[in-house]
Amino acid sequence: MPTNNRISTSPVRGRYFKPRSQYHESIILKLPIELLLGLFQYLDYSSLLALSLTCQFLSQVMKEQGWRDFVRANYRHTASVQERWSFLSWKQRARDAERINQAWSSHHFTAKTLNTPWPQKFHSVLALSAKRLVVAAGNAITSYRFGFDTNRGSSIVFKEGTYTIFPSAHGFDITGIEFLPDGGKDETLLVSNHSGSLVRIQLPTPHRGQPTFQAKRTAQYVTGSNTIRILKVTGTMGVAFSVDGKASVVNTASPWIPPATAIVGKKAWSAYIETGSSSPYIAVGTDEHVAVHSFTNGLLSAEPSAVLGGPGRPTPVYCVGEFIPGGNPNIVASGWYDGKVRVHDLRSSQRDWLSESSTPSKKRTTLAPVMTFSDPWRSFDPIYSLAVRGRMEDKNDSSGGNGMPHQHHFLTAGSALHSVVCLWDVRSPSRSWSVYAPGGDRSPVYSLKAEGSRIWGATQWRAFVLDFAPDAPKTSFPFVQDNAAMKEPPTYVHFPQASVVG
Repeated sequence: MPTNNRISTSPVRGRYFKPRSQYHESIILKLPIELLLGLFQYLDYSSLLALSLTCQFLSQVMKEQGWRDFVRANYRHTASVQERWSFLSWKQRARDAERINQAWSSHHFTAKTLNTPWPQKFHSVLALSAKRLVVAAGNAITSYRFGFDTNRGSSIVFKEGTYTIFPSAHGFDITGIEFLPDGGKDETLLVSNHSGSLVRIQLPTPHRGQPTFQAKRTAQYVTGSNTIRILKVTGTMGVAFSVDGKASVVNTASPWIPPATAIVGKKAWSAYIETGSSSPYIAVGTDEHVAVHSFTNGLLSAEPSAVLGGPGRPTPVYCVGEFIPGGNPNIVASGWYDGKVRVHDLRSSQRDWLSESSTPSKKRTTLAPVMTFSDPWRSFDPIYSLAVRGRMEDKNDSSGGNGMPHQHHFLTAGSALHSVVCLWDVRSPSRSWSVYAPGGDRSPVYSLKAEGSRIWGATQWRAFVLDFAPDAPKTSFPFVQDNAAMKEPPTYVHFPQASVVG
């Protein structure tokens, strides 16, 4: 067989491969490389690894493009481990992605608490970025920074410090906290509290030997509200919902501009902003249902464009969010007081009737859910928080990082009792399960943030993490005495009551 050492001048997705005349002829090697890469999408990690060992040509194809395609299709973004991720090759990333997926399916994780119990009960709130996790409890926030230990080859989570924002007085507890764009520094936040204050702060550089620091206020916004319950941010736009149903839309980059206000009606418990839809909207969880309001040019409509129904009677909705990261923006997930997580499709035509008053004639049609999830062992525990695994994202990927949907889409919810976190695999509900958060608190899970390999949560006493990453046992977390003697928290498969309409 003739030998040709030249590199082929035909690029394949920006890569060059040696002519196949150098390799032993076989049926699979006669296929176009584009077709080979398309077929590789249907193979799992073990099959691709075996394939890469068969000959030099396939090994080169996998090295140059195959492993990257596998990661695009199977990895779910974990912002907190990006520093470690940057040290791995595409083959190592593919191995990690496979092990993370197996850990989610086999319920294998490392559980850690991040702090000793707070001195009193707090309605805690979390905010997550690529560089840090901040936990708001009372009138202060605690920042945890993410890093990477090159010697151990594992991630690091260390406590930066505790920052005070509002005076230590009754009624000044933080109700909402969100990161604002600041050029990737992840040190600028928008914070709201019970007194109606809405401020922008910057986290100062911590100094050793000081237990607490004063956060720097860089702007304050006028909302005209006595109590802010919900705070959401999209870009530089912040939306604050008061206890009396008033919504204030502020431009965080221009604090001197008065906010645009709208009365959404009922008491707001939760909210979700979707700007990726052709018709941007805000879904507001009220004390009766979920009201969807159009949100265009920074203006919120007073009347809802759709109402998402629940059990057939007015029921509070404590959390609203997306269903699948990067999925269709018209699908909304919500957690209800009756212990159900309902999924609504705004394009659906199925409607229910919901009576809003004691007058039988005063009724309105509501959008019926297309899916419903619940844990039969905790069917009467309200759902307090909701989160989904993060989407795949790679800033170095010129294609935008959009790959095939992941095979496991987990929807996580925080229960109102005994700090239970429920995990539903929406593509295979029989694989779903629940876990008691570390610490054993008899408390609601007030806040959840989910990534590809981690679930961050907070109860009324402490913050915690469930880590599914392969380097989780080696990861350095802040030292907490409870973690030294703590065993893996108990889990149970609850064979959830999942119903699908249509």
